[in-house]
Amino acid sequence: MIRAYAAGKSLPELPTGEQPRDVLGVAYATIPVDRRASRLPEHVDVLGVPHYRRGDLERVPVEMRPGRGVGGGRPRK
Repeated sequence: MIRAYAAGKSLPELPTGEQPRDVLGVAYATIPVDRRASRLPEHVDVLGVPHYRRGDLERVPVEMRPGRGVGGGRPRK
């Protein structure tokens, strides 16, 4: 895309909306939690922002995630 722009060529249309392969089946807030718990693979920093390869994230086992209500929160009465 950068080469096309630099050469003055027309840029390809970018997809809009949510793409099927972009959804991992987890909430957005899960990613930082998994990163702090060292459940995610190595990432590449681009200007201080961690970037993960989609294929690497798809290989993270769902079983590694603790599930709802595990660890934390107020104890039951």
